[in-house]
Amino acid sequence: MSSRFAVLLSLIFACAALAPAAAFEPGATPASLAPRAAPAPAGNIAPVPHRAIYTVKLARSRNGGPVSGVKGQMYFSLKDDCQAWDIQQKMKLRFYYSEGEVSDTLTDLISRESKDGKTYNFYSRRRTDQDAPEILRGEASLAASGKGFGKASYIGEDGRQIIFDSATIFPIRHTLEILRHARAGKKFFSVNVFDGADEAGYNQISTFIGAKRKLSDGGATPAPASATQLLSSGSAWPMRMAFFGPDTQQASPDYEMDMTLLENGVIKTMRVDYDDFSMSADLAKIEALPAAKCAALSEPAF
Repeated sequence: MSSRFAVLLSLIFACAALAPAAAFEPGATPASLAPRAAPAPAGNIAPVPHRAIYTVKLARSRNGGPVSGVKGQMYFSLKDDCQAWDIQQKMKLRFYYSEGEVSDTLTDLISRESKDGKTYNFYSRRRTDQDAPEILRGEASLAASGKGFGKASYIGEDGRQIIFDSATIFPIRHTLEILRHARAGKKFFSVNVFDGADEAGYNQISTFIGAKRKLSDGGATPAPASATQLLSSGSAWPMRMAFFGPDTQQASPDYEMDMTLLENGVIKTMRVDYDDFSMSADLAKIEALPAAKCAALSEPAF
C-alpha cells in the first residue's frame, strides 16, 4: 500500500492498492470515457524547487485492525530544468501488524513532467522484504489539441496501454491547479490524475479547500531564519482529498487525505485515512534547490 503514499508529495499522491484500470487496444474509444474539457491553464504559478524529508508514523489504528504501528521516512525532490519538472521520491516504511509480524517496504518513484502538461515519463519500484520488486515504467501523453484522449504506454512484456480522457492531468499540473483554485477562493476541485505509480495508473481526486490561514511558528523566530523555517512557514490552506479508482460508478473513495499546502507548493503535513488505520507524514527538513535560469517564454509556464 505504500507505493501510492509516496506519490502524495507530487499531489497525486496516495497509497491504497486500487483496482487495475481497464486496458484498451490502441485507438479504442471506451464508451464511458466521453471527452471533457481539460482544466484551464494554471497561469503564472510555480512550486519552489526543493528537496525535503518527511517523518511517517501511525496516526490511528482501529481496535482489532490489522496494523498496530508504522514508522519510516519519505524523501522528495522537485527540480526545474526549464522544459520540465523532475521528481524523485524515496520512501522506507516499517509496518507492525497486530499478529506480531513486521514488514519493511521500500518505494521509489522517478518522473518527468513537461511544463506544457502534455507528456509524462515515469519509473516506479516497490520492494518488500518478502516479495520480489514490482517495477512499472513507461510514458504518457495527452492530445495536443486538448481534445480526444490521452494514452499511457507501459514498457514490459505485456506492452499494456491505458486510455484516458482529455480532462486527465499529470501530478505537477494537479498541484498548480489546486493552488490556482485556492488563490481564487474556490472550495472544490475534482479531476482525473495520472501518475503511473501502480497498475491502476490514475485516480479521480476530489479536493475540498479550506480557508487560508497563517501558520504559527510557536513563538518568535530567531534571526536569521533557517532554510526550513523560510520554506515551511507563511500562509497555507487546509485541504481534504478523496481518492477514487478509475471506476466512474464508484460511490465511496478508496481513501481520504488531510493536507496542509503552503503557498509555495510545499506540503507541510498530511494524513491518509483508511478504514482500519491512518498514517501521517510531517515535514522534518527542507532546503531549496537552485532555480533554473530559463529564457523568456512566449507564453506563461504553468
